[in-house]
Amino acid sequence: MLKRIITGILAALVMVFALFGLNTLWFSVFTGILVLWAAWEWLSFSKKISRILKLILIILMGLLLAASGFVLTWIIPIGIFVWIFAIVLLLTPMSFSQFVNKPIFIIFSAFLFLIPAWCAVVYLQQENHHWGVVYVILITALADTGAYFSGRFFGKRLMAPQVSPKKTLEGALGGIILASLIATLWFEWVGQTVRANFGEFLLISIGLVFISIFGDLFESLLKRHCGVKDSGVLLPGHGGILDRIDSVIAVLPVFAWIEMVGKFFA
Repeated sequence: MLKRIITGILAALVMVFALFGLNTLWFSVFTGILVLWAAWEWLSFSKKISRILKLILIILMGLLLAASGFVLTWIIPIGIFVWIFAIVLLLTPMSFSQFVNKPIFIIFSAFLFLIPAWCAVVYLQQENHHWGVVYVILITALADTGAYFSGRFFGKRLMAPQVSPKKTLEGALGGIILASLIATLWFEWVGQTVRANFGEFLLISIGLVFISIFGDLFESLLKRHCGVKDSGVLLPGHGGILDRIDSVIAVLPVFAWIEMVGKFFA
C-alpha cells in the first residue's frame, strides 16, 4: 500500500508540474504520450491483436490526436456519450457485455474512450482551467483512497461482484464522503478558484465521483472479460498507466463539458 501511495503522489506531482509548467503545445505532447501508452495497454487486453497491428493503431491514434487538437470542443461530447454507453453496459448482466473482449471492440473503444479524455484535458489547460484539472485529479484520487480504506474496514455488500469482487457499496460511500469533505475544504480554502456556489460545487463533485467509480468499473469489466489482471507493470503498486487513469479519463470529458457550459472554475 505504501508503494501505491508514493507512486500516486509522484505521478500527481509530475502531472501538476506539466500542467502549470508547460505551454499548451508541450502539454499536449506530454499528455498525448501518456494517452498513447494507455492505448497500447488497452489494445493489449486482446491477445488476438498482434504487436504490428498495435503499433499501426498507435501511430494512427497519434495522428488523430494531432488532428483533433484543432477541434477539441467537438470531440469532448463524444466522450460523454461513450461513457453513458459504458454505464448502461455496467448496469446490465455480465452476459450482455461478452462482446467487449472482441478485438474490433477493443480497437474502437480505445479510440472512443481515450481521445475525448485527451481533448478534454488539453482544452482545460488551453483555457487556463489549471485548478480545475488539479481538482479533478485530487478528488478522483482521494475518492479512490477513501473507497479503498472504507471498503477494507467496513465493506460487506459487494457493488458489482462479477465485475470487481473487491469493490463494496460501503467503499463507494466512503469515497463519496471523503470527496465531499475535500470539496468542502477546497471551497473554503481555495474558493477564489471557483465561480459556482457551494451547493452547485458539492453536487458537481459528488457527480464526478460517481462517474469515476464507473470509470474504474468499466476497466475492470474489460479486464474480467479479457482475462487480464493489470493493464501493465509501469507504475509500482498500481499496474499500468491505464490502471491509474481509468477513473480520470471518465471524469475529464464530463468536467470539460461542465466548464464549457457553466464556467465554474476560474
